[in-house]
Amino acid sequence: QVKRMRWVASLVVRHTKTIVALFLAAMLLGGIMALGVHVNLDNIGYLPDTAQAKKAVSMLETEFGLRGTAVLVVHEPDPVKVAALRADIGAIPQVKKAIWLDDRVDLATPVESWNRRLTDMFYRNGYARITLLFTDKNDSTVTFAGLRQVRALAGPDALLSGPAVVSMQSVDRIGREVPVYSAVAVVLILLLLFLSTTSWLEPLLFLVSIGASILINMGLNLLAGEVSQVTFASASILQLAVSMDYSVFMLHRFHEQRAKGEAVKEAMISAMTLSAVPVLASALTTVAGFAALLLMKFGIGGDMGRVLARGVFLSLVSVLTFLPALVVLTDKWVEKWTHREIRIPMAGVARIAVRGRYVFAVLLAVIALVFFRAQGRVDYYYGMGNVLPADDPALTAEAQTKEIFGDTEQSSILLPRGNPANEAALAEALEVLPGIVSVDGLARGATGRLPEAMLPASVVDMYASDRTSQLILTTGNGTETDEAFALVDQVRAVVRRFAPEAVIGGGSFTYKDLKDVTDADSLRVSIVSAILIFLIVAVAFRSIAIPAVAVFLIQTAIWLNVGLVYFVRTPMSFISFIILGAIQLGATVDYAILFISRYKENIALLPPREAARQTVTDTAKSILTSSLILISATFSVYFIATIRTGAELCMFIGRGSLISTLMVLFILPGLLILFDPVIRATTIGWPKRIQPPPPASPTPGTVRDTEA
Repeated sequence: QVKRMRWVASLVVRHTKTIVALFLAAMLLGGIMALGVHVNLDNIGYLPDTAQAKKAVSMLETEFGLRGTAVLVVHEPDPVKVAALRADIGAIPQVKKAIWLDDRVDLATPVESWNRRLTDMFYRNGYARITLLFTDKNDSTVTFAGLRQVRALAGPDALLSGPAVVSMQSVDRIGREVPVYSAVAVVLILLLLFLSTTSWLEPLLFLVSIGASILINMGLNLLAGEVSQVTFASASILQLAVSMDYSVFMLHRFHEQRAKGEAVKEAMISAMTLSAVPVLASALTTVAGFAALLLMKFGIGGDMGRVLARGVFLSLVSVLTFLPALVVLTDKWVEKWTHREIRIPMAGVARIAVRGRYVFAVLLAVIALVFFRAQGRVDYYYGMGNVLPADDPALTAEAQTKEIFGDTEQSSILLPRGNPANEAALAEALEVLPGIVSVDGLARGATGRLPEAMLPASVVDMYASDRTSQLILTTGNGTETDEAFALVDQVRAVVRRFAPEAVIGGGSFTYKDLKDVTDADSLRVSIVSAILIFLIVAVAFRSIAIPAVAVFLIQTAIWLNVGLVYFVRTPMSFISFIILGAIQLGATVDYAILFISRYKENIALLPPREAARQTVTDTAKSILTSSLILISATFSVYFIATIRTGAELCMFIGRGSLISTLMVLFILPGLLILFDPVIRATTIGWPKRIQPPPPASPTPGTVRDTEA
């Protein structure tokens, strides 16, 4: 294995110019391809095909032509003027239909004769609520163009809300913020690299090598045609942050070999050979963590897992080929532009970690027990409305609309057409359920129970197609509450009695589908990622005990990270919860791998306690540099981004990196000492125990160092 890696390293060093030319060309091509990638903001589309919410969206589009939707509220005491505005909006090319009261009521008749409940749905206290249906999807540029025209017609004081408006606001914010926080992250990473290296040029080489893999990865997204909003907002930053440590690990080895007197090319070959196991194991564990996301039935996890797993693999290839080629070619300039090395004194940390090993082991057990339970009780949110900040115009408009017309949600029950009596019986059975405000359809309240032949064509088209009839269910229990989810189960049970083939979608029904799918996904991803990473570390070290210690340590850090949410009583995004575990485990187990790899070298020369202390000193700089890069990159997103899902996920990853780092530096050394007999018994090729030298007589005037 060592010979094979040395042969690969020699090959890279011999063909530096060819490698650089190939990567530069691939960077250019990737950047061009990335311009054609679409950002998908539709969470429902990522549900499995078997989910009722997804089936409902498909049926509404196929049977009723319903795609993008929004709600417009204007203050206008004159209903005739509202009707004129509605007609003007309906004439906008991107608007399929604008629905208001005049579809159902003859405005020329006395107000007293109007259907009171129907009127309250569309017109209350001088405010008119117009429902907008667009020709394209919520996140389409066509729909966005239509919304801007609606705004121009309705005026600046009108309230615009709904899924299409949330999508437009999200796209606008992402477009503004991604370049800003990406630039801030790059600057912070550069500063950290300047502090942790001895050359002004090396950090730029790091960024070029990882940046090349990021551009190539972004371009390859074109093969799928689109990426999710969460992936687009955070994948590049995460790829940069989680894979920069490969460069740091290898370059620190390169400088160690140079300090031993080796020439540039030979030092690079030695560095690549010696760092191969920790770098490959670190990369593969990260890839495995992301690859586990591919098993999710909820497609956003698979989307992010695919992009990040591929990105980390590309980063690994770049670090093992492009970066060495750049370093060898630019060595003269690297040597020329040097600065003093900043050394981090870690002797105190090493002493605390070793002497406090029993205390830290007990602390780890307590944290595992307490926070395993806590992380299982965290509340989650599912709605797109929670993605934006509370002061966003789309959300403030929605809140004002609910103040005027009531806090209700509408959902659709889609069933085969042709049995109006059964449909009416179903509606009556649903109306008695607590939390149901109304059930409207061709045979129910919104039509005044008139025969279908007497209804306007616009009303019939709203509630029925050639094959499908629609009941519109209005509920008042919110969308993501326990009461709302309980009502979902009750409604589905009633619908199954009358129309087993019916499909229900919208509001809390969609979020209940998301909850059911992602609850199963969470358990699956956690188990599979832990097993994959355990196996990779087991193969890398040919051990059973070492991967058990490493995975348990980082898994406890994950429980602590997520469990803190329970104690502060703040809900987190269901997407963040699922993705976080795989990312934190895959990315920060690298620190443990590096530490154990160097400990294995030191244990061949030193007793366990001395080896542990020396390993803290040897690895602290690399681990801290890598961790601080991940923390600075993710926290730059957290403090700048207003898209809540991306910002929140990055905050958890940054905090998780900090927790994992502290555990590796303070707790892992003691665990390796305490489990030394088990590690020796379950590891192939572990260095044999050396006999410690006899204690020297104390020199007069000195105090012997004692161990706890």
